[in-house]
Amino acid sequence: MNEDKAARAFEVFVAWFDAQEEPLAQSYGLLILGGLIDSGQLKVRAQILAFFVERAGLVSDYSVLDDDNRFLHFLSHFAYLAGSCVEHLNDKIDGLNGVVSALVELYLRAPTALWCGEEMLVARTMLEANLSETAFAALLARLNPEVVMQDADNWDDAAMMRWQDAVVHENHKRQLVMALHGMNVKLARKPAEMFAPIIGAHYAGMFG
Repeated sequence: MNEDKAARAFEVFVAWFDAQEEPLAQSYGLLILGGLIDSGQLKVRAQILAFFVERAGLVSDYSVLDDDNRFLHFLSHFAYLAGSCVEHLNDKIDGLNGVVSALVELYLRAPTALWCGEEMLVARTMLEANLSETAFAALLARLNPEVVMQDADNWDDAAMMRWQDAVVHENHKRQLVMALHGMNVKLARKPAEMFAPIIGAHYAGMFG
């Protein structure tokens, strides 16, 4: 498929995607796009990467936050799509930094505990995405732990929900850090010493 035909085909896909009223159809549409990338027929790199970043940022507008499992479907399918980008559109240092950053942000916004190894998908994407050490370190810094405090003097239902959300958020960070470290032992993409400070910080946060 030549460049003009690929661009038109991608425009057709985007129009179809945006016309879907059912979030689940959009979610599985991400897998369709990944398949098109994997086929080698859809060589419109800039448009695909822009689509990924924009649509990942709009997930909360897809009416999925009322259903935790549907949110995780989007997260998993965006991760698989990012994997296709890594496999086929990963031709320069930091070229996928926007995609990886958007995927990490989406991962951290998941409103419930992960249940299908999503942290493994995100970790693999981060390690395989041809990121410079500077860009990777910036992403890693977003996973630094924060102290989650309970406000005993203002412990109403809203405060409890905020505390629970913060605990889930911190757990996502910890899971991703451990997945990154373990996977990097196998893949050896980044210097091992990059992970020591953040692992130490999470350990200290859990055990003092």
